Amino acid sequence: MTAGSDKPENIIYEQRTPLYGGFSETDLVEQPAIGLFALLGWETTNLMGEFTGGASSQGRASKRDAILPNRLRLALKRLNSSLPQEALDDAYSELTRERGAVDPIRANAELHDLLREGVKVDVRGHDGARIKETVRIVDWQKPEQNNFFLASQVWLQASFTLSAPILLALSTACLCCSSS
Repeated sequence: MTAGSDKPENIIYEQRTPLYGGFSETDLVEQPAIGLFALLGWETTNLMGEFTGGASSQGRASKRDAILPNRLRLALKRLNSSLPQEALDDAYSELTRERGAVDPIRANAELHDLLREGVKVDVRGHDGARIKETVRIVDWQKPEQNNFFLASQVWLQASFTLSAPILLALSTACLCCSSS
């Protein structure tokens, strides 16, 4: 997809037969964006058939889940290898708890704080006393320790609607959606 170097100014997009005369969202927005993320070293995949055969390839129970559980659990373990599994499970529960009844702005602020500061959990120390530990979601000190993943065609279902975000970008395992 590039000619010469991987610098953005040197990117040349592959010529292919465009749908709708080249004026589709896929051709003009989605595919070029996916290509740019791939150049930046992100893992990319198309999840259009995520639920083929009934089960999600990413561990989601349904299209209502906005978290990719398999990736989140692996990231928590990788970034917090010194913490016990109980601490990681508590952090996972806090990250994925239902926030539908919370004002959307407040819910967003809560998740933002968890991503930035980590999840505070109680763990049992060597002497048996409970101590506070922080489970990191993103490694801000060593960004190369994070897993960067971009998924296209991830379908999400709200109460009465089903929509597909254009792109789903994850750092470590947390979601950022750009929806159409």
